[in-house]
Amino acid sequence: MRKNLLYIASVLFLFSFVSCQNNGHIGWIFGVWRVAEYSVNGQPQSSNLQSTTTFAFQNNIVQVVAYIDDYNTDISRYGTWQQDGDEFTFNFTHHDDATGQGEGLYAAPEWLGMTSAEPMHMTIISQTDDKFSLEWTDAAGSRIIYKFEKTW
Repeated sequence: MRKNLLYIASVLFLFSFVSCQNNGHIGWIFGVWRVAEYSVNGQPQSSNLQSTTTFAFQNNIVQVVAYIDDYNTDISRYGTWQQDGDEFTFNFTHHDDATGQGEGLYAAPEWLGMTSAEPMHMTIISQTDDKFSLEWTDAAGSRIIYKFEKTW
């Protein structure tokens, strides 16, 4: 019995050193953020997908998930992100052996007006602990604003 307790205590002790944040703490952006609002040239856009879309940030990876129905059917997309001061960049131009550049799981979430043609350089226009907003001008010259709220 004492041997089993020692084993369990050792395992728990070792687990206390494991980072659940994949390459350390990445700051305020770590976690899951819901798209609260998306507007183009000041006009709010709405769709069933936009209202159920979340962005999950861990390390330099972003996972975008939009739930389609009540059965947890979803569309998932993966890209990378980078922040340099007030500049925030999403990159959905990645590929693998079976999937072309910016296609399939690596495609940008087109239901939010994003593109896989090139990295998207956005500006952080506001940021608090539980909300932030990004502004981006697309190739057509449209001013797009994304507002996010933290879910956890």
